[in-house]
Amino acid sequence: MIQLTLKADIPQVQVSPLCLNKMTVPGTKLKGLTYTAKIPTWDDENELFNKIVYPKPFIVFTDNTYFSLFCAKNKEGFTARELCDCIRDHEFDVRNKYETVDAHNRFFEGLYYRPDGSFSIDWGS
Repeated sequence: MIQLTLKADIPQVQVSPLCLNKMTVPGTKLKGLTYTAKIPTWDDENELFNKIVYPKPFIVFTDNTYFSLFCAKNKEGFTARELCDCIRDHEFDVRNKYETVDAHNRFFEGLYYRPDGSFSIDWGS
């Protein structure tokens, strides 16, 4: 499994001196969202990152309110790197749509296939 971690470019404040959680100031929007990704169980990460791992011409992500549609660049499917880019782009758009940006849940836990054919993304903190 890919270990994907988001890094939000947004001012954050400590919730409490007793916990590690941070929050964003309401109304502040993300300036950028980057990620790091690695595949610890794979000998040659570049091989998998450049291999088609989702062989469909498009993919839809949702957070139950907003949807993002992405089309494969080569029309055959998405490489692992392209899927990571799509996940980042979806999260950047969706997290900026709410009053307070979620900058805490940033550890990728997987994709959940929904009955409508879209995927929701599970995040841990």
